[in-house]
Amino acid sequence: MGKISIEGKVVRGGRAGILRVQTVSFRPPVDICESVDKYEIFVELPGIDIKGVDVTFRDRILTIYGEKTQEINEKVVRYHAMECDFGKFERRIFITAPIDIEKTVAEYHLGVLSLTLYKRKERRGRAFRVPIKHVSKEDK
Repeated sequence: MGKISIEGKVVRGGRAGILRVQTVSFRPPVDICESVDKYEIFVELPGIDIKGVDVTFRDRILTIYGEKTQEINEKVVRYHAMECDFGKFERRIFITAPIDIEKTVAEYHLGVLSLTLYKRKERRGRAFRVPIKHVSKEDK
């Protein structure tokens, strides 16, 4: 089994495949699960219009980009607390395992973006023995 590293934290138990997650600005939480044939990625995006979210996969990097706008009530004289996150976000997930991008599925339900990335079956060559030729000083 390999390692999965999320923003500098090493998590043991996964196979080599997902290396780390990077963020910019607002940070929606991300969960990453691996099974034999796929990765499942869950991104919490409550209150975000999914039409403004882009998901791209290029050069083994899955990028999830969007923006959560702040709703300000102009009639309110003052706020006593503002704990809700807002702003632009970008989550980048580096995937070293080969992915069958044609089979990738993205769904948004109840504020959670679910991505399923199926692993591409690589054809592995069979192992073979490499003969070692003995070379004497006279042969050089």
